[in-house]
Amino acid sequence: IGVIISTTAAVLMAASAPTIAGFYRDPRVADLIYIMAIGFLVIPFSVPVMARIKRNMDFVAVSKLTAIVGTCQIGTSIYLATRGYGPYALAWAAIVNIVLSTLLAFYYLPVFDWLKPDLSEWRAVVKFGTFASASGTVGELSRNAADLLIGRLTGFDAVAMFSRAHGVTDLFNRLFQDALGQIAIPAAAQSFRDGGDIKSFYLRATELLTAVSWPFFLVLMIVADEMVLILFGPQ
Repeated sequence: IGVIISTTAAVLMAASAPTIAGFYRDPRVADLIYIMAIGFLVIPFSVPVMARIKRNMDFVAVSKLTAIVGTCQIGTSIYLATRGYGPYALAWAAIVNIVLSTLLAFYYLPVFDWLKPDLSEWRAVVKFGTFASASGTVGELSRNAADLLIGRLTGFDAVAMFSRAHGVTDLFNRLFQDALGQIAIPAAAQSFRDGGDIKSFYLRATELLTAVSWPFFLVLMIVADEMVLILFGPQ
């Protein structure tokens, strides 16, 4: 089912690329969409393996994989950018991330039994996947709607500025929430399977996250000018 959905998404993205490029009045957008569509053909092979690694609570493997993939993605971005690839550098770096994540996931968990096609449980998968996909779609639209509108109405310079400002405020999510989520979510799922009190787990996690996030954003507000200079320079 994952392969079918991902392949369909890739085809739809590629088919709509010229229209989207015309909407933004920049032919490079179509090329970027073609590149990013490649990732949809690989993702269905990496996600199930990564989910099983996290379910097994093998956080050492998750940490190593994340570090290796992140380093390679950054290195690819920098190398291609210095070679004059422009925005394509980030697109190809994202593909490197997806492909390398898949290969390393199979390395840390060389289990291939799930690759055998089987639609016996498709109803349960579709039922859960529909709600999960809808939730994810709404979340992504809420996070990226501003970029889409600004890019169309005022140009890519403005959306780049807004994106970088948003990126600074999003540091907490990337530095803390994403890292903690790699552990907290599988731990919460394990606690639920063992009959634990998921409500208490959630409230305790929220308390700890609030205790860290509020001081972080307060300091960020105070040193915003200095933070921009450190991260992006005086340009």
